[in-house]
Amino acid sequence: MTRLYTVRIKPIVWFTLFCISTSLLSCAQSRGALIQNSQAFYKTVLPGNNLVGEDGQPVNAKPGVKRFIYIETTINEPPQIETVLYNGITTTASIFQEEKLPLVIGVNTQGKEVVIQPKNANVVWRLEIDPLFTSQTSPSTIIIKGKYAGKPFTQSLKKETELQADNTY
Repeated sequence: MTRLYTVRIKPIVWFTLFCISTSLLSCAQSRGALIQNSQAFYKTVLPGNNLVGEDGQPVNAKPGVKRFIYIETTINEPPQIETVLYNGITTTASIFQEEKLPLVIGVNTQGKEVVIQPKNANVVWRLEIDPLFTSQTSPSTIIIKGKYAGKPFTQSLKKETELQADNTY
């Protein structure tokens, strides 16, 4: 006579197996991601020369804000940027490939040089935010929407780093 035994697996074993499988799935998804990293920056642009109006009187030039985002990707195809949202306000961006790497962005407010060094053979893209977007406040959320390699993507950033101001001439 054959006797069947049932094995009862403890809940802690099920929980451990669940955690391991979840972590393996998340690693597999991040390895296949086309966008590896993204960072947002802004700097105040100070007017250089004193502007004068048609009547010869000085015109008060106001400082502007230049915003840009760097995206690190795995393939050498530019992402198609549809919209960029700063705290829910829609703006547009122009995209440019950065070829000289490592890339020195500028100096942060603590005086440290900011450098972007992509991993392996990754490509770095600079998104220049529309200069007509004049928000002076730093956003709590930046969302980039577009298509990359034919697939829609949404990239979310929670932080924007301030760089030291530039003078324009």
